[in-house]
Amino acid sequence: MGLTLHVGLSKTGTTSIQLFLWRNRNILLKKFGILYPKTGIKEKLGYGQHLIPNILRSKQNYSDLKNMLIREINNHKADNIVISSEEFIFSCPKKVYKFFDFIHTEKIVIYLRRQDLWIESLYKEYVKNIHSRGTMSFKDFLKGAPHIKICFFSNFVERWKEVFPNTEIILKFYDRKLFQYENIIFDFLPLIGLSHSKMSFHFHKLETKLETNRSLSTISTLVLRMINENLNLNDSDHKKVVQLLFEMDNKYASHKKTSLFSLSDRIEFLNTFEKSNKIVSNLFFNNNDIFRLTDEEMEIYKRQIYPSETEIKERYIEILRSLEKKIK
Repeated sequence: MGLTLHVGLSKTGTTSIQLFLWRNRNILLKKFGILYPKTGIKEKLGYGQHLIPNILRSKQNYSDLKNMLIREINNHKADNIVISSEEFIFSCPKKVYKFFDFIHTEKIVIYLRRQDLWIESLYKEYVKNIHSRGTMSFKDFLKGAPHIKICFFSNFVERWKEVFPNTEIILKFYDRKLFQYENIIFDFLPLIGLSHSKMSFHFHKLETKLETNRSLSTISTLVLRMINENLNLNDSDHKKVVQLLFEMDNKYASHKKTSLFSLSDRIEFLNTFEKSNKIVSNLFFNNNDIFRLTDEEMEIYKRQIYPSETEIKERYIEILRSLEKKIK
């Protein structure tokens, strides 16, 4: 019996992976001997075992949670255990190692995403998420986000390798264009021993595209930041606003795209991690410079600009009017 530990990163399809594992946990156990434990999952927080890294970061005693997990594993005949939570990226690897010292950790799976794209997506989630409802500007977020340290991927990975020397560290690059059907599930499941043919046969309802935790556009994110700052909406109205903004994103999809980064700022931001990225590319990606901006991207980003104050205010007013109608 061995453990596969999926530790993130966040905003790399983790929600889709966890939801799939949760919905199909009975098939995974009965047909393939893979246990996706209930221990550590609190559905209000999602379908990953987030309680485990959360308690490891606190000063609480985790022995009860650990014993619950051991009992659940002992009560099932499983060959492999899969634990998934992007919250592990904020955990001390030594504490994680100690928590799972009752089982051999065979694999640690980490999906990396190019830093500029990752931090943009994180900011959008920070503003959209019903728990955080962020109000910081993007520039302030860059200064204060704990994620910036993680962006030095070579240091981040080395910390896990040092603590888990006998564990296979699997680094994957998150880019949906690289996945079959642009689906993270088809990329992840082979890592736990499931071939494409097995997936197709047993998981008939497997969607070819998953948008479990979509991001808002740049302009909608900035409008929502204003709303978070100026209005104290209840949970229900916050969800309505997010849905309205998604509808507007679809409505104005043909309009010019905007960006949180200017091209020069994007390049400067990526240059910060150039040395670290080269180390990771050499060790895990056969010297392939996967973190480089492509010529095609450069042309796209040249045309993208930060939304104007007028555009933001106009959509802000439109959202408030639409919200009033929905509330009535």
